[in-house]
Amino acid sequence: MKPMTQEERRGLVKLLVKVSPSGLAAEPPLLRPDLAALVGAPLPRRPRAVLFDVYGTLLMSAAGGEPNLAGDADGQGGEPALGLLEEELSRAGFRGGARRFALDLARAIAADREARLPATPHPEVDIQALVSRLLGDAPPEAGRRAALLLEAWLNPCAPMPGARELPARLRASGLRLGLVSNAQFYTPLLIEALLDRSPEELGFEAVLAAYSFEGGIAKPAEELFMRAAGPLLAEGLSPGGILVVGNSSANDIAPARRLGFMTALFAGDARSFRPTAPGSPGARPDTVLRGMDDFEEAFPQSAGA
Repeated sequence: MKPMTQEERRGLVKLLVKVSPSGLAAEPPLLRPDLAALVGAPLPRRPRAVLFDVYGTLLMSAAGGEPNLAGDADGQGGEPALGLLEEELSRAGFRGGARRFALDLARAIAADREARLPATPHPEVDIQALVSRLLGDAPPEAGRRAALLLEAWLNPCAPMPGARELPARLRASGLRLGLVSNAQFYTPLLIEALLDRSPEELGFEAVLAAYSFEGGIAKPAEELFMRAAGPLLAEGLSPGGILVVGNSSANDIAPARRLGFMTALFAGDARSFRPTAPGSPGARPDTVLRGMDDFEEAFPQSAGA
């Protein structure tokens, strides 16, 4: 498949800025007592590096989480993308409109994942490849625009309050930053569109970024976390010096704990907050963060491992 050029990338970022909702606001969740008791709890040690989830952590998601690939619902605020998607599909020769496209793609996703089970317990799809099949002879650029607009319609996103400023603060304090996310090709573009700078410009190191679509494996697979943390571990940093931050107990906290990382459950928005039942094995975080301003409060002054 023809790779994305820098010019195309800039155009897709501008498109995401145009179609992303401006009025999406965070809805703080009501915390049950065991989690409320962990709000601001100090971490066992000061981390040396932080690995962030994206959807529901750095970005608010109107549909409630990671890329919405089911095709059966649209989040509030996605309407600007719908008209542009209809136009893009018409130019690409797809008959049936956006809703038919969403359902056809959802079926293709389900079939792709089923074909790779049980060999891959947590398979991830590459949305570019599946959209390319649906659009036939349309150029790759058209497929990428269609996939991006579909996601902007079904799962409109906005910056989590404070997400633009936090990376610079953490970097200034000496922390190394990475990303570990169930994601598609448009996820880093969405970060750039909504947080005003690319992940690398924000301070996230490219070698510490693990996106599920790149390796065909999704969280909660431990392999994705190891891909992100691998360079740090190779340099001699122990898992106990790395903090994983995410909104899902099952997808973020439990696998990170199994690997020996410190964990912070992010409770910034009720739509994407995913705690497990009390007492679930391995799902108790070291601390709970209600927002970006809680980070430094949870950091002890001593250095990490």
